[in-house]
Amino acid sequence: MSRSVFASSCQHSLGRFQAGMATACGDDFIACVTEGGEVWAWSNGEKGFIEDDKLLPQRVGGLEDFDAPVVMIAAGCDHSACAANGRLWSWGNGDFGKLGIGDEEKRQRPVRLSKEVLDGASAVMVACGRFHTVALTADGRVWTCGLGESGQLGHGNTANHFVLTQVAFCRSVDMVAAGARHSVAIDEKGGVWSWGKGQYGCLGHGDEEDRLVPTAITIGEALCEVRVIVVSAGNAAWAVS
Repeated sequence: MSRSVFASSCQHSLGRFQAGMATACGDDFIACVTEGGEVWAWSNGEKGFIEDDKLLPQRVGGLEDFDAPVVMIAAGCDHSACAANGRLWSWGNGDFGKLGIGDEEKRQRPVRLSKEVLDGASAVMVACGRFHTVALTADGRVWTCGLGESGQLGHGNTANHFVLTQVAFCRSVDMVAAGARHSVAIDEKGGVWSWGKGQYGCLGHGDEEDRLVPTAITIGEALCEVRVIVVSAGNAAWAVS
């Protein structure tokens, strides 16, 4: 199938219902949220979050699954997570506990995480790294689960966590992002923090050392007079605006 034909088919598949409002790209799949709060996704089916082997968008779920319109979507190597009405759902391959459900089983359908896992707080943001997940609650707390071998969970060790566990922060956090094996956050004052795999200098601390806990980044002279409001993390890098 040519690129133009595939794009046209995708637009037609989604256009029958409503426009896409947010998207997330995993290793070999794409997930999106429509303006009506539904989740759609497409790939070859090998990543474990789609029941059928289809290359065109297919509906993952809507109000009957999430109890409210989904407001954001995140994608990792082979797992996805979304937030709706303060609750989190996850699905895909569960190795290393990255789904936050308490085990390593694969889930082909979205599973709602217990609100007690987040100490009763409402989830407002979720980000997926390659093998870990980062969540942010309305009270500014950060939570992580999954693979911890490089310190990307921020708990001061390299242990894996099978449920979302609160990260110790000295400030309230406004935004989180997840790279392949590192995590990034923006605090309430616009400060940027990073932790996890430091290879290639991707943490922004001027070296290649891993960081097992969130560590404040000294912003360069070019950014010293601006407030950082958005952060995004890639495979071995991160960027701010």
